[in-house]
Amino acid sequence: VDMTAKDDDGRTAFIRAVIDGNLKLAETLAEYGETDINAKDNQGMTALHWACKNGLADLTAFCLSLPGLDVSVKSTAGLTAFDVA
Repeated sequence: VDMTAKDDDGRTAFIRAVIDGNLKLAETLAEYGETDINAKDNQGMTALHWACKNGLADLTAFCLSLPGLDVSVKSTAGLTAFDVA
């Protein structure tokens, strides 16, 4: 399975799991080891952006717990995840 593959919106499986509110799947994908937790979709949004934007506290906390997460990533609109929260 290619963990870096993206759909037409530029979203990885990890981003999609977060958007869908699926914490268990997000945890599984993050544990897989090849998931880019800082990957950006076509809007420049990361999984953390989507968790914050959608008010998903459990997924926001999970993303923030991941080693290597970059909270300073900006979307194409110039917004960090905390800006869209």
